[in-house]
Amino acid sequence: MSATALSVRTKAVASVALIGSVAAVAGLGTFGSFTSSTSAAQPLASGTVAIALGAAGTATNRLTIGASGLYQVTPSPARLS
Repeated sequence: MSATALSVRTKAVASVALIGSVAAVAGLGTFGSFTSSTSAAQPLASGTVAIALGAAGTATNRLTIGASGLYQVTPSPARLS
């Protein structure tokens, strides 16, 4: 066996070992991510949100387009029953 063939074989084995190591690290990271647990102890509250916009284009409402003349979709009577 020549030195060149041994060198190619060594490179192939090293490449396979490197790819296997990277796959193992990625697998362990994924396993750790999906098996970790956390607890959510944040309070939950409900309420009402009131949005009062001023006239279009003013400092309290920077929208430059008024929203008038919109089409309202009403369900057909057949779908209500």
